Amino acid sequence: TQCSDCYADQKLKYKGYTTEERKYYSKVKSRAKSKRIPFRLTINEMFTLIKKQEYKCNLSGLDVNFYNKDAAITASLDRKDSQKGYVESNVQWVHKDINKIKNDFSEEYFLSLICQISQHKKLTK
Repeated sequence: TQCSDCYADQKLKYKGYTTEERKYYSKVKSRAKSKRIPFRLTINEMFTLIKKQEYKCNLSGLDVNFYNKDAAITASLDRKDSQKGYVESNVQWVHKDINKIKNDFSEEYFLSLICQISQHKKLTK
């Protein structure tokens, strides 16, 4: 449980954010804590970034949905380098399916695999 001052501080920190945004932020932060991954990202940094990316996957350019209640959420916060924590310079929004495929690979390694697959498929046509 929290004291009333802590609760008021937390409520003020999340003011202006939707329930979905607050839940997603808390989920990512809690998951990072359970996996002992450093987390130094504010809710503002997280959701300013998706707007800055114009609601596009930073790796594929696919549209990512976070706000359309009539469609499934497809936006997923990714660490560019999975060896580093959640800090503003190391995160990007990607399509959830891309993030599943990328898994714990670094962005550099993941992209090299994608290039290799693409080149191989061109050669074997």
